[in-house]
This record gives sequence, structure tokens and C-alpha cells, in this order.
Amino acid sequence: MSFSSDGNSAYQNGQPVPKGLVRALWAAVDGVVANGGKVFASRDEAVAFTQANLPSALSRILVYNSGYLELRGVGSTTDQLFTTFPNWGVLQRFPNEVVIESIRSNLAAGLLDVASQKTINVAGTGDEITAEWEPGEGAPTGFGPGILFRISPVATNTAIDPTITIAGVSRIVRGVEAALRVPVGFFKPGRVYQFVTYGSQFVQLVSEPLLGTELIAPVEERIDTLVAGEVLLDGTMRMMDLESHLGVKVGDLIRIGPNGLVVKLAGGSTGSDLPGYDGWAVSEDRYTAQAGQHGVNAVDRFHDTPRGRKPIPVIGGVQREAIPCLGVGQSNENQQTTQDPLVYNNPAMPFHVLMPNDVNSTGSRGGMKGWGGVVPTIIPSGLIPARDAANGLNNYIAAACALLGSKGEQPLKVFPVRVSSTVGAPIIGSSAGQGLWKDSANATTQTWANTLADIGYQINLARAEGYRVSRLFMFFTHQESQWSLARAAYATQFTDYSAVIEAYVAANFPGVAVHWFVNQASGSGLGGIGSGGAWPARLGIVDAVAAKANATMVMPRYHMPFAVWNNGANVEDIHHSNFARVVIQGETTGYAMQAVLRGQPWHPPKATGIAVSGNDVVWNFDSLSPLKLDPCFCKVRLDMGFEIWNGTSTVGAINVRLTGQRQVTATFPSAPATGSFARYAYHQQNSGDVSDEWPLSTGALRDSWECASLIEPGYKLVRPALGDEFAI
Repeated sequence: MSFSSDGNSAYQNGQPVPKGLVRALWAAVDGVVANGGKVFASRDEAVAFTQANLPSALSRILVYNSGYLELRGVGSTTDQLFTTFPNWGVLQRFPNEVVIESIRSNLAAGLLDVASQKTINVAGTGDEITAEWEPGEGAPTGFGPGILFRISPVATNTAIDPTITIAGVSRIVRGVEAALRVPVGFFKPGRVYQFVTYGSQFVQLVSEPLLGTELIAPVEERIDTLVAGEVLLDGTMRMMDLESHLGVKVGDLIRIGPNGLVVKLAGGSTGSDLPGYDGWAVSEDRYTAQAGQHGVNAVDRFHDTPRGRKPIPVIGGVQREAIPCLGVGQSNENQQTTQDPLVYNNPAMPFHVLMPNDVNSTGSRGGMKGWGGVVPTIIPSGLIPARDAANGLNNYIAAACALLGSKGEQPLKVFPVRVSSTVGAPIIGSSAGQGLWKDSANATTQTWANTLADIGYQINLARAEGYRVSRLFMFFTHQESQWSLARAAYATQFTDYSAVIEAYVAANFPGVAVHWFVNQASGSGLGGIGSGGAWPARLGIVDAVAAKANATMVMPRYHMPFAVWNNGANVEDIHHSNFARVVIQGETTGYAMQAVLRGQPWHPPKATGIAVSGNDVVWNFDSLSPLKLDPCFCKVRLDMGFEIWNGTSTVGAINVRLTGQRQVTATFPSAPATGSFARYAYHQQNSGDVSDEWPLSTGALRDSWECASLIEPGYKLVRPALGDEFAI
């Protein structure tokens, strides 16, 4: 062993050392003993040690104080030991095991943490709250970081970002997630809220207890079931029968107005209203409220949790079901942010559509959007109400879940939504590290690791909320990055990829059934990848889904316009608009999910074969309802999407007509040659195509199913026929 002196000369084993250097070494040891830090059993002991014996050279000391180990520093003035420098104020507090167990047990019981600091003389407004610390041993003197405290505001807040001022320091209120801004009306007088200070300017919500003194006696806790009632004379609808619970006559009870937004508690013979909470019936921390928005109407029962408002897990003695929803694929699978306006800032069922609470500070990762193939830097610990505006991207799965949720049986379902897609990723990549599943070296990728982790988060976090989970819905939007892959090869890749995911779920979450919801890509706009939509992968995905019992082909995407912004100066050629995602893809997917849950069939019209007779090509289709030629649901050419490809050029039909409920006859200028191909909505770009918001491979054929959009009044949802190709 060797040591180095101040002169950096080496001390060798067995060699003498100068006496002066040994004295210097022991002097340094004495200094460490004298000034190497102090630990005190109480705050009073530290003060009694006196400031003179705590020189600034110590830098840090440790003080045990009322269940917390405090790290104190010379310049900190938070709960300072001395009023002059070195002040020895608190830098950080660490709770001991007793305090942690107290917090855990009290939060589980919905009660206050007995170790939190009390406040007195609470005043101000709901937007600018002022208070003082309750005097006592260990009471803070400042308002620095790491203080756990409780406070009961005197009024509700009328603006976002309310503040709390104590000891002359003002801090901004945040929700249980540090990035979660507090909305208008968050504070309710009579409730006691628990916060912890962090950083230099924030307090973060730790827990929200029961309503305490604001309990509303006339509405009992036992009211758990919603029952749709008859329409009353004034056009409102009776929503809940209180009489059987209260044993008194209370008139018209709870009513919802014809517009679906006004809910009222009507009184007894005097016509007076029963007490309510923001117009809703309240029982302790549970209340009945409007569940949908943006045209999606529903009423449900909620409670406010530290992570936001959520539907109660058990209603009418029935455990509520959560269906975790996970999207995989590439950019059009809710990953690409476009510049066109959002349809809305939040999903149409804002408290039934949930997401993991790992949103980063910019909103670009985590939450509904996931981590896009990169290594996550935040691990989710719970579910929060989903927020589209957090990442500037309207999620079609969230829209689908909102539509499905509003049409379900009570208790309405909840839907944790997440995306594990990666921009431009093939199923199996052509380079190292690239791919949804494996890369060019057959090694699994980061996207794959994220996907498996996300499956676990979605299921486990939903169960932790008290919801029942027995199925997982997977959504697959892809084909663009592998547009030229051979039809059979693409079908095989998807089949193998989905099978490995299902095996993972079966092994790790027994009893959870997986169902896939898949779509056929639109193809590109003018000049986009693949020069149109004559992509073998578009046919391969249809083959794969047809052979898979637990998969549903929802729709083709060729009637979904691309994003346009800057007054038309900028037009996408591959990424769909927010409107197309939310209304067209989202709502249609919701109806497909509804059919699956009801055990009903769902599929777009699919060509089963052709017959050639002279200049005519007769197409036969498999469809759930009779076919319609409708040139209005998207932009189409005069050939209605029916054409012949001879290997070098396209010949469009000159006449297209229905010749049966599930048969179309297309007439061409001349008889198609042997070896050519008959195509529908499977178009190769040519000189007659133009650049606009529409895919090139469109068509006018659909079946007779149609439904009015709930989110966009006046828009009609339809079920178009899949793009296809047959050799002649």
C-alpha cells in the first residue's frame, strides 16, 4: 500500500516516513473528528450546542426532529436554528419508518397524515390563500421545501394555479402529479387538503380526505345505482330513485335536462331543491355527474382521488370493468404531432379515459403517447385522467373509448389508454435497434421492451384502482414503413408479432383475453412514400386479420384526409388530420369495439373474387349489409376507385354500377388483358393525380351502415370497402 504526501511523493511499505508529515496527518485527522459533521438527537439539543460550536466549515449537520431526520445547511433559513449566519436551516426532511407507516395507513383510510403540520388563521380567497403555522414544537418558521402540511381553504378557486402564502412566501398549488395544474373550482370550502412543499415555488397535493363538515345529509351513502327513467313532462329525465333509500317523498328526484348537461335535484311538495354539490347529488366523497362532453353524453358516479376524478370502482355492488387499451405501430398510431387544430383538448369521456402518470415536463413523452421507442426516464405509479392537450395530439383510441363508454351498460367501463408506437418502425427492422419487435440482427428492440412494460402498467395500474381487468384491447396502425414488403411476408410478420404478445399476456396475466383492432393503411398522397396506395402490405394485413380469430379489421383509412395547416400552404402526404383521427377513425373504431363486446360481427366490405366478361369486370363482395356507391364520403375519381393495372399504366373504369346487393360491375374502354390486375382503391400514382389533403387510393364503395358522429354534428360515419387487387 502506498500513500501520497502533500508533495505527491509516494510512501512505500517498509520505508521510513518523516516525523513532520506524520504530525500533519494526525492534525488532519483531529480536524475531521472536530469538524466532520454533527448528529443531534433533537432540535433543542442542536440549539443548545450553540452557534459558536457549529462553524460554517461543517457545511451540513443532521438533526432528528419529531419523526424526521433533517439535513441542515449553513445558509438555509427554513426552520433555522439561529437568526444569523450560519443559520442551520432545513435543506431536506426524511421521515422515519413510523411516519411512513402512518402516512400509508392514513392515506389508505382516506384520513389526514397525523404527522403533517397544521395551519391556522387561514384567510384570503380561493385563488390567493394565506395562513400561519400552528405554534408548537417543531413548527416551521419558513415555507421552504419538504414541509408536509394541511390546510382548509375558505373559498373555492375561480382561476387556475391558486397560491398559498405562509411566512411571507407564496407558492403555486399543483396536483398529485407535479405537472398537473389545479383547475378552476378545485378547492371546496370545508375540505381539508394535504400538501408537501417542493422546489422553490410549488406545493404538491398529497391527499384529499373525506368531505368532513360539508357532508350532505339528505343524500345517503347507499345510493349506488343509476337507473334511466321515464321522460318527465318538462322534457327532463328521471335518473335516480331516492325514495327507496330515504323513505320519504321527494318529488321529481334527480333529473337530467334534454340537452344532457343540466342535472338537478328537485325537492318535495314545496318545490325546494335538495342540497347538491355543483348541481350534482353528493354522498360523502361520491357524487353523480355528467361523464361525457363534445356530444358524448353519459351520467356516472365519481369520487375525487389524489390522482384526479375517477369513476368509483364498485357501483350497485358490481365491480367496474377496466379495459386497458394499447396502441402499437408507427407514426399514424397516435405518435405523429401535426400542425392542424386539435378537435378538443381532452377526450370526450374525460374521467373514464385514463393514462399512466409518467408525462414528462414537455408532454412529449409518457401519458397516452408513451415513450416512442426511447428508454423511459419516468416510471408510472398510477393512472390519471387522460389529457390530449398534454402532447398536442388527438388520440383516436381515446375517442373510440369515449364513444364505447357512453353506450355501455351500467356500470360504465373505464379505459386506460397508452401508445407504444414508434415513428417509422417496421415490425422487424432492417438496421440495428430498429423495429417494433426485432431488429436486423434478430435482437428485440427498445420499442418491444416498452410495449411489454406498457402492457403490465395498463393492467396492474387499473387493478390497483380497484377495477376488474379481464381483457386487453390492442390497436395496430401500420404498413407505411413496410409498404413494399411482399403480401405474404407482411402477413407472416404481423401474425408472429401478435402471437408473441399474446403469449406474454397469457404467461404473465392469466385470464386476460387479447383482442386486436386493425386497419388498412390509406396509402400516400402525391409524392408520398410508395407513390400512392398500391402497397402489398395493405393486402397482407387484410389476409392476416382474416386468418386471426381474435382480430377485427375495423376500416380502411383512405377516407381519412391528411393534415393541412397554414391556410393550406402545408399539406401532409401520409399523416392524417386530428379531425380524421378523432371523428372518422376514433368513432368508427368505437363502434367496432362495441360490436366485439356484444358478440356481433364487424368488418368492412371485402372483395371475394372477380369475373371478366368482355369489357366488364364483375366484383363480388362479402359485406354485413348491402353495398352502396357513394362518391360523397371522400374525394374519388370518375372511375369510383375501380381500375385496371397492366404493369405500366392505369386504365380507369368508364362506368360503375351495382348489379346486386353485394356485386359491382365496372366497365372499361376495352377488354382487360390476361396478366393485368383489377384493382379497387389500390391506386398507383400517375400523371393525372394532384396534391391535396386526400390519399390517392380512394374509392366510392361502402356498405349501407352509417351513423351520425357524436363529436362532429352533421358528419356521417360510414364503413368503406377495403382496397384490393385480383389478377386477371
